[in-house]
Amino acid sequence: MQENSTVNSAQALAAVSAALDSLPGGATRQEKTKLAARILFLDFGIYPSAKVVREFTGQGSLTDISRDLQHFWDEFRKHMRIKLEVPEAPVALRATFGEALGKLWALSCEHADKRMEIFRRECQEQVDAAQMALEAACSSRTEAWAQVDTHKSQLVAMQERLDAAEKRAEAQAAEIGGLEAQVEGWKRQAEADAAARKQSEEKFMAELENERIERRTDAKRFEGEINFAKRQIEAARQVEKDVREQLQAEKTSKDIELATYRQRMNKAEESVVALRAENAEVVSQKGWLEKKVEELQERVKELAKAGSAKAPRAPRRAALKRTTLR
Repeated sequence: MQENSTVNSAQALAAVSAALDSLPGGATRQEKTKLAARILFLDFGIYPSAKVVREFTGQGSLTDISRDLQHFWDEFRKHMRIKLEVPEAPVALRATFGEALGKLWALSCEHADKRMEIFRRECQEQVDAAQMALEAACSSRTEAWAQVDTHKSQLVAMQERLDAAEKRAEAQAAEIGGLEAQVEGWKRQAEADAAARKQSEEKFMAELENERIERRTDAKRFEGEINFAKRQIEAARQVEKDVREQLQAEKTSKDIELATYRQRMNKAEESVVALRAENAEVVSQKGWLEKKVEELQERVKELAKAGSAKAPRAPRRAALKRTTLR
């Protein structure tokens, strides 16, 4: 099995087998896959990959199980999605906020699963180290027993020559006693390693239980945060209402000022038109006066020439009558 399914795999296998046996005889592969995935993920914290589920159920190919797991995750997310019930809020806001809370919940679950996975791997590493130490101890014990057998054979051969090598036999007997004591020490070491492995497993189970308690505590804390977010939404809605009313009042005031400015602008335009007409009339009168002045100057010149030609000075003519411009 995979690494993340080894921890507590015996209990998980027993629970999955019992649940599968409780299903009716006509249960489909998809129903069995979903049931096994739910038990592994929710009860034992094991990620239900296609390979892991196939090892627990023993049915279906990896491709078929992957499709079944896709349906499982879709239903799981659908049931875990948080719905925000606020009748006054827009539908888009409620859906978006609900999805955001669902993502937050999924992120929290993922973070908790990662932490649990780290603890599981650390415990697994400790178990593996203990198993390696046990295997080394067993190997050493086997070698020691082989040495004991060898020395016993040598002792039998030496006993045949006991008369010639009594001191050598005694030394060999003492060496055998030392080896037996060493074997006993290795036995005690193996028993201590087994006790340490058991203690490590119990510690892991306690940490796993604490992690589940922390997840329930996080769920309660998230519920409090959701209530706080609802109150924040209500306050934001009231602020939005006040701002909308203020903007409406400002808009009405601006409309009144704009109408006043337009009236003043229309009056100013009328004054400009009148001034332009009056200016045009003054320009026209100026041209007519300049023309009359030129005519009078020409007439004065003619009169001066005619007066110089006559001997007696002509009587003074009457002044020209001034005419109005209009």
